[in-house]
Amino acid sequence: DVDFAEPSETNRYRKKAEKDEAYRYAVCSMAAPISTAMKQNNTINIYEDYFTSDETDYGGEVPMAKGLALFRDPNEIKVA
Repeated sequence: DVDFAEPSETNRYRKKAEKDEAYRYAVCSMAAPISTAMKQNNTINIYEDYFTSDETDYGGEVPMAKGLALFRDPNEIKVA
């Protein structure tokens, strides 16, 4: 076990993990999807107020939820 409060132990464990071939493969395989997500997140300003003029008061309406459909999987093999 590694004590995460000890920098020397965490550095030793990190260096050991970075030398592992499976770790290198996992990092390389995640690079493309992460790059795509980062580009999508950078295309909009997530801190900008886009709908400042929308001041509709929904306080008088009663909250409501309704189930519309129930779909059952006909396959006998169940996937968790």
